[in-house]
Amino acid sequence: AYTHADIERYMQRCAAYGVFPGFFDWYTSGTGPGSSYWVHPEYYNRDRDLFRKYLPVCRWIAAAGWEPLTLATCDNPRVYVERWGRASDDNLAFTVLSESADGERGTLVLPPALGLGAAAGLVAFDQVSGRRLELTAAADGLTLPLALEPGGFALIQVMPRRAFIASQARLMRDVIAAGRQQLEVDSGRHRPALPRM
Repeated sequence: AYTHADIERYMQRCAAYGVFPGFFDWYTSGTGPGSSYWVHPEYYNRDRDLFRKYLPVCRWIAAAGWEPLTLATCDNPRVYVERWGRASDDNLAFTVLSESADGERGTLVLPPALGLGAAAGLVAFDQVSGRRLELTAAADGLTLPLALEPGGFALIQVMPRRAFIASQARLMRDVIAAGRQQLEVDSGRHRPALPRM
């Protein structure tokens, strides 16, 4: 059976490439429970925190839109970078992914072609870890340090402070609205007791 860690890894990889995670019928090969994920409360209740963490990231990425020209580069070839949104729309972000079994470090270089301007007044924030990252001016644009855990994933937003605050407020509103909707959906459902693990 898939573990909580397996589902998190799956959700991270989906988000890194702008795909909403899907859960469908698993065949009875011994790799899954032999039926739909959604008929097993012991699985979806166990993974609820992952849905709360990664679905807002997926929604944010989808709204920003994938950009085929990444323009940004990483000095570590084991770190994969995709670009979402545009500086001109105040929604520029990068998904950063490592498939390495070891932690990876590197420097993300954001060239002038991205249209960011000076580091002063900009915020670089990893939406997954909840950490602010330090932007530094360099000859080839702006740089920011990356430190990924084994198999790590980050969604790094880079935008003016006012746009960042507005983005976080929208994200919080979306999470609250989704929670209210789920409460409404669940209000008429019989909720069986969960087995103790």
